Amino acid sequence: MCGILFSIIDENIEKIIEYFQKIKHRGPDNSAYEVIDRYFFGCHRLAIINRDSEGNQPLILGNYILICNGQIYNYLELAEKYDIPKDRLRTDVDIILHMALKLVPIREICQQLDGVFAFVL
Repeated sequence: MCGILFSIIDENIEKIIEYFQKIKHRGPDNSAYEVIDRYFFGCHRLAIINRDSEGNQPLILGNYILICNGQIYNYLELAEKYDIPKDRLRTDVDIILHMALKLVPIREICQQLDGVFAFVL
């Protein structure tokens, strides 16, 4: 499973990066983070679906940013339901961003996902 970390930055980003590095063993395939305003989104990726770099996280789409530890089994069915072209999905968890962009309430998104997951959006 991946390792994800979200934090609100108070003053010491170096400490957050240090904590982030402590979970590096959770994701050997890629490590990256984004800092937006006072928010830290980090992901150490263990690639299972779409192993190329397009699936690296954090994923950004429109005004949304996502880090996710998990696997979504029904992402193709949800793409069809919400008229999301399959070639626009970078990886299975990208469906969460696309549904949010279509203004599907977060509760409904979670209820419709079939899989194992924890995420920050």
